[in-house]
Amino acid sequence: MSTRRPSGPLSLTLLSLASGLAWLVVAAACGRAPGSEAKGGAAPGPAAAARSAGGAGLVAAAALASCGGFGAAQAAELLGVPASDISDRSSDLTPTLRMCTFSGRDAASQMISFSLSLESSVDEAKRTYAQMKDNIPIAQHAQESAGAHSDDSALIEIGGLGDEALWTNVNGALTVRRGNLMIQVMAPRDRRKQIAVADKLLTLMS
Repeated sequence: MSTRRPSGPLSLTLLSLASGLAWLVVAAACGRAPGSEAKGGAAPGPAAAARSAGGAGLVAAAALASCGGFGAAQAAELLGVPASDISDRSSDLTPTLRMCTFSGRDAASQMISFSLSLESSVDEAKRTYAQMKDNIPIAQHAQESAGAHSDDSALIEIGGLGDEALWTNVNGALTVRRGNLMIQVMAPRDRRKQIAVADKLLTLMS
């Protein structure tokens, strides 16, 4: 099933984060971390970090330090709250995987949470994305065997967002690949709002 991006505004393993969000890490089942580069030194400013390249047009690890330039101002704009209300609880999970979390005073309903992951090459990122995509029906079957049910399709491809993008009901997350960069948006839970977060992030990193 395919859907166009509305106008406007990471094998497959389920990990439980401190925030209670379950999300997909494609590389985990292969027994490796998502990428192998060492993180660089002091991070540049947000704009410079977002545009950093690791050669041949690759996004560099330095871009992760600033969540690709996405901060309190961007979160406030998308959540419709003052920037002063936004708390940033972003952190590095590995040298090439950063979890970015921004929440308002009511964290239950005012939260933006996404991960940024880098692969060593565009081809490696393509393989990672394809492997994740291939494993989604397997994960859905496992959930259905356990009694879970969803009215949504297991996988919905999103056109016009990055190089390739999809949403899955397995974990309710949006995954986007652009070059060697993988983005996964877990919150908000609304699919259209997830797309708006990814769109904003891709614009900042252009």
